[in-house]
Amino acid sequence: MTFASGSASCNVPVYILPDNIPELTEKFTARLLKVDLVDGDIGNPNFSPRLGGIVSADVYIAANQDPNGVFAIYSADPLALSGGQMILVEQKPSYSVQLVIERSGELYLPIFLKVLSQNIVLVT
Repeated sequence: MTFASGSASCNVPVYILPDNIPELTEKFTARLLKVDLVDGDIGNPNFSPRLGGIVSADVYIAANQDPNGVFAIYSADPLALSGGQMILVEQKPSYSVQLVIERSGELYLPIFLKVLSQNIVLVT
């Protein structure tokens, strides 16, 4: 980058190329390593460029396209109502209901699910 004569600051454009790949948040660091005088009197102390106190910046690219996937939980039971969102069951000891957990979108990251039954409504 080149500063115009007499300028104290300069913008550095960083172009992020778009894609359709689900990704987690990414980070990179942009750092100024040195400064050189291009024109002017090199021996003159008024023309001695130097790096300031802030010489680096962290750039974060936010997670996109559902990097962990999109989940749907439903019952495939033929007696299920509302597109599998509701199923009526009898209250019996050791009664089980089979649910389908469907993951779409990104599939390469491991996901651990914990199922709690505290919000189940029993119909007797």
